[in-house]
Amino acid sequence: MKKSFLSFFILIFGGMLIFAANFQTDFNPFYFSGRPEAGTIADASYLNTPITEKERVSVGEDGHLYADGKRIRIFGTNVSEFPPVEDAEYWAKTLASQGINCIRFHHTDSDWAGCFIKHDSSWKNFEFDESSFERFDKFFYELKKAGIYSNINLLTGRTIRPNSENKLPKELAQVSDWKDRHCYGFWNQLAREEQQKYAEKILTHKNPYTGLTYAEDPAVIFVEINNENSMVKCFLDDALERFPSSLTQELDVLWTDFLSQKEYTYQSLSEQFNQNQKMSDNLIAGKGTLEHHSGAKADLTEAPGSAKIKVKANGGADWHVQYDLYGFTVEPDQMYTISFKAKASKNTSASVAIMMNHDPWSNLGFSKNLQLTKEWQDYSFTVAILTPDNKPRLTFGKMGLSAGTTFEFSDIKLCKGGNVTCVEKTKEGLIAFPSLDKYRAYPLELKIIATEFLCQLEADYWESMNNYLKEELGVKALTFGTALPCAPVSVMSSFDVVDSHAYWHHPSFPSTGWNTKDFFVKNQSLTTAKDGGTLANLATMRVYGKPFSVTEYDHPYPCQFSSEMMPMLAVYASLQDWDCVYSFCYELSQRNPDTQKITGYFDQASNPAKICGAPLAARIFREFKIKPLSKGIYYTITNENELRAIAERGSAWNNVPTTYFGIRPEDSIIYRTGAIVEGKTPDNFKPDDLRSVQELRTELDAKIALRNSGVSTTSCDGNLIWNSSSGFFIYNDENVFVNVSSLGAKAKMAEGQKVGFTPENDFATVAGVKLDDSHWFIFSSCWSGNIGEKLYEYGTSAKSVPQNSITRDQINLRTEYCGAGRTAAALGSTGKIEIAEKGWKLYPLTQDGKRGKKLKNLLISGDDKTLWYELVK
Repeated sequence: MKKSFLSFFILIFGGMLIFAANFQTDFNPFYFSGRPEAGTIADASYLNTPITEKERVSVGEDGHLYADGKRIRIFGTNVSEFPPVEDAEYWAKTLASQGINCIRFHHTDSDWAGCFIKHDSSWKNFEFDESSFERFDKFFYELKKAGIYSNINLLTGRTIRPNSENKLPKELAQVSDWKDRHCYGFWNQLAREEQQKYAEKILTHKNPYTGLTYAEDPAVIFVEINNENSMVKCFLDDALERFPSSLTQELDVLWTDFLSQKEYTYQSLSEQFNQNQKMSDNLIAGKGTLEHHSGAKADLTEAPGSAKIKVKANGGADWHVQYDLYGFTVEPDQMYTISFKAKASKNTSASVAIMMNHDPWSNLGFSKNLQLTKEWQDYSFTVAILTPDNKPRLTFGKMGLSAGTTFEFSDIKLCKGGNVTCVEKTKEGLIAFPSLDKYRAYPLELKIIATEFLCQLEADYWESMNNYLKEELGVKALTFGTALPCAPVSVMSSFDVVDSHAYWHHPSFPSTGWNTKDFFVKNQSLTTAKDGGTLANLATMRVYGKPFSVTEYDHPYPCQFSSEMMPMLAVYASLQDWDCVYSFCYELSQRNPDTQKITGYFDQASNPAKICGAPLAARIFREFKIKPLSKGIYYTITNENELRAIAERGSAWNNVPTTYFGIRPEDSIIYRTGAIVEGKTPDNFKPDDLRSVQELRTELDAKIALRNSGVSTTSCDGNLIWNSSSGFFIYNDENVFVNVSSLGAKAKMAEGQKVGFTPENDFATVAGVKLDDSHWFIFSSCWSGNIGEKLYEYGTSAKSVPQNSITRDQINLRTEYCGAGRTAAALGSTGKIEIAEKGWKLYPLTQDGKRGKKLKNLLISGDDKTLWYELVK
């Protein structure tokens, strides 16, 4: 058969259709496990080869991954458990059948995981569990036989405890957060050695099944050092304030030595940066505005310079009640002082910030958490410099989850001028390393000096850990440090691989972190993201000349649009020419299809809308079915502009905002996108198809303006069409079609397309990949969930949302609790496939991948009881 373009044409008649009927009576959901039988068309295990030395992965001169002389891509998932020995082979074969070729062993060091750390019944005594190697060794061996590589994480979730063996100071036990304790190694040698000893236990262990240590085994493709952490993140997250001063005094010594090496003295710094400027009149003018969102309710009583806010009902997040004041501009190189009095009807917290009063609503360099009591407290903050802005606001926030509480603010002033003592001495005569509040008040020049110090500590830690792995332990795997954007790009670019994480609307926890009964997920399709959402933002973090990896990606449950995840990820990663993508996270405990259900926000294995898309996405991405975009753009990161970016706009979870360098996420819809990092991107990496983003900024801004006005954005090669206003994402070429439509999307059939699809669902994900000239494998889904589970709009106690309910409102959804309901179920999309060429037949596939009876008139529906089809010529 001649090559032809295969695509779906999405057309919704009569506007938007809303499925909000009773789930149990009006719908016919079905269980669909996504575990195909070997040899069926749904089985993707043929992509894998048992791993030997020949399949060891390395980085090629073009900055991509290679094995056995050929490019390789990684389609992986995360696992936080070791299955019983008797189940290891089953799970290895199941994972391979879904197209997975790498497992990221994540959180296997956590206290709760039951892997390498064991505890007694009191949960007070913990130790390394040597016996866990029995399960790990067997699982690793079966994965290796099934052609699945392993990515070993070293420091993820364990609580580092002082003991006689590691000789860490007892005061470390006073640091309550286990994640904060992970920061200690950035400046303390004993803490660093504790991490190295843990790595040694894992990586020098010899697997009795393979006869190799994990340091030397070719099936260990990556070793990751410290998950989602960096010295800069630690500092910008204010973690140092949560350490006893006895543990941070070492920083004063290091800071003083650093300044001395740069020929700074206390006298020279204090003369240059300690400032005292005359105060101006109050810049605040007029009345303020009380904002309340997502069901939050509050009353405002105002008087000149004061406000009383009574919160009546909670919203879905703490920012859903905030009080804004205006009437000023933020000028460059100007010191400001914010002062006020505050109290509350009970002990609680609030915040104050200076931020943009316009899109993208960014902070301008000042924010502070407030611990309020029933008594009036005086507050005064002086900031040496803010980001200039013509339309800013002073905002009192974090009141959106405080129903029944009254907040009072009085004598509110924002003035030019003030007194800033930037440089101080300790009682030991050292120059005191600044707190985060002090740092934020620094003049930019001093802030850059402090940022350089943080980055120097950063580089020293990562270099020493990487050298220990490769030189002391003999690790042959590729290494990376941590995920962008929570670390400086220049430091992470020193590793073999650059990594990142992203979640389309990560679960929010209004009360306590990781609460399985009190959380919500914003119910929004990624197709409607104006800036391209997670995928477009990830593209801006790629570093040219280095393999780019995304080791955590998910559209968390109970978002009702999750079937879009796998096809959209496969398309975007292919167009951008990334090297690795991983879903998060895969549970290995549920083998019985009669009881299998979605147990958590990130559950991959038991969510049919996600895992059933994996065999299709794996084929698209791993078999290079989609050609990368033919044109690319870049921005340049130097040591100087990165320090400035961190100092001016960095935050804990976004150390180096890529927008600082002139790139915008939407640019990646049109062109391949990434950074060239001075001194890190290989000198020989200068492809002719790259142009500077500054050179194309005017053109790109014009296209973004059209996108925001409702016009579709088309990739430079014309194969991807994305309209965020109408809510559709369409990719089409001779090997792949992907159509995701939401909110009553209407998409015109492009010239040359041979196949069209008219859905009856308001939301539909339909995608196909060409296997050969006579066969296509198709994935189709519009919904998945647990039968009997109740969904609610967060912030309401009685307003339930029917399952399979797709609404135009981007509401915050919650379940009763993680794992509520009975068996996981799914619905396929309903509609008609229209094919110009004759002779094609369409078959539904069973949940194990076997062919069913031929469908009449090429109609597909939820009544087919499948998410998979085979199109046959």
